Amino acid sequence: MNLNDRLKILKEEFQKCFGDVKDIKIVRAPGRVNLIGEHTDYNEGFVMPMTIDRDILIIARKKNDKKIKLYSIDFKELVEFKVDVLNESIDRPKGKHWSNYILGVLYLFKNIGC
Repeated sequence: MNLNDRLKILKEEFQKCFGDVKDIKIVRAPGRVNLIGEHTDYNEGFVMPMTIDRDILIIARKKNDKKIKLYSIDFKELVEFKVDVLNESIDRPKGKHWSNYILGVLYLFKNIGC
């Protein structure tokens, strides 16, 4: 499926879950592999990264209600958290739940002042 088709589906799913698509931000992060030098780039070692034909697409919109709502098209699951739980372990899925990866990034942003 091409990028335009994927974006169309993403916007449709966002609208179903969260309403209007006004003021949204769309982000795409390409997948990457390291042909040599896994985990050495931050240790001044040699690396040879290469993008692959996988990526992740995210739509986001700023809200003012102090809640984080995440929906995964792949898992067909909506999760909701209060911003305050970013510093706590309560009320979050345990283990390798898909939302914990996003919450980890948000935790970092919150704690470094982004």
